[in-house]
Amino acid sequence: MDYDPSCKCMDGGDSLNLNFGDNIMQYTGLKDKNGKEIYEGDVVSYEFILFSKIQTKTQWIQYAPEVGSFVVAGMNGKGDLISAIGSDILEIIGNIYENKELLK
Repeated sequence: MDYDPSCKCMDGGDSLNLNFGDNIMQYTGLKDKNGKEIYEGDVVSYEFILFSKIQTKTQWIQYAPEVGSFVVAGMNGKGDLISAIGSDILEIIGNIYENKELLK
């Protein structure tokens, strides 16, 4: 198997063809409120109530090995377990690889 720079992949004839130009995102096993599968790196938006007012947060999904679970993380690097928030209120609006502007 040889690396082929023209396609950024391993050329193995009939065997394995890995494209190294794409980002691989791990599936969390959960779906958002619209039924879309949630992957590590997805940017999500959700609403919550704080002091009787509806607030909206935009954060991203990342794996936290220290707790062995996926979290919804903010710019400060801190996150809440998806199970604590509830995947049924999350809405995928992009991902960190194609929509970096969503995190500003």
